[in-house]
This record gives sequence, C-alpha cells and structure tokens, in this order.
Amino acid sequence: VQGNLIPAFAGAWLAVVMTNHSFLSSIPQILLMLLGSTLIMGGACALNNYYDQDIDRIMPSKQNRPTVNNRITDQNLLLLSFGMMLVGEICLFLLNIPSGVLGLMGIVGYVSYYSIWSKRHTTWNTVIGSFPGAVPPLIG
Repeated sequence: VQGNLIPAFAGAWLAVVMTNHSFLSSIPQILLMLLGSTLIMGGACALNNYYDQDIDRIMPSKQNRPTVNNRITDQNLLLLSFGMMLVGEICLFLLNIPSGVLGLMGIVGYVSYYSIWSKRHTTWNTVIGSFPGAVPPLIG
C-alpha cells in the first residue's frame, strides 16, 4: 500500500503543477485522494489475502499473515476488506467521478484479473498486475 501512495502523490503533484494550482490550496483534495487510495488498496489487499489463504499456508514468507495463522476470521476479514473499499470509494467519488471510477477499475483489476485469475493461471501475472498497479498515479 505504501509503495502505491508515492505514485499517487506524484500524480497529484503533477496535476497541481500542470494546472497552475496552488499546492497549499490543493492539500484537502490531496489528503482525501490519499485516504481514499489507501483504503481501496488496503481493502483489495485484504481481499487478496482472503483468496490466497490456501497457497499462503505453504509459502514460508507468508506465515505471519493474519489469514494464515488465524488471527482474523474470514468473516471479519471480509467485513474489513469491503468496508475499507466502500469508504475509500466514497472518498474518491467525493473528490471527483473519474477518481472514483479509476478506483473501481483498480479494485476489479487487482482482485479479479490479478489475484483470482492470473497468479494461478499464467506466468504473465506481473504484466497483468501492472495495469491495476498503474491506477494510483492516474487517481492522483
């Protein structure tokens, strides 16, 4: 999530510079964008962890995930995930419609195309995952 906030902020910075707006006057919108982006990315990552529980259990590097060592129930994880994505989308749609739509595209791309389909079916998963990965700077 943190790694995607840097390009989201860079996209916002570029938008401010290219439109000759004041950075200081844009801070409320930038903070709303960062909050919404953080929530949708965190929610999508949590949903990915829910879906990947079976393969995460056999990967040594994933043994500390709450889904693997049962520190969170499936029901609570799903509530947290969808709640985060809902609040994040509300933030992005409050910002503007294109940001909200891009957020939805990022969620669908990450969860369905990358997490559910490509990681388990093709060696092109990194390329496919790069498309939802490119959404944060576009939202910015």
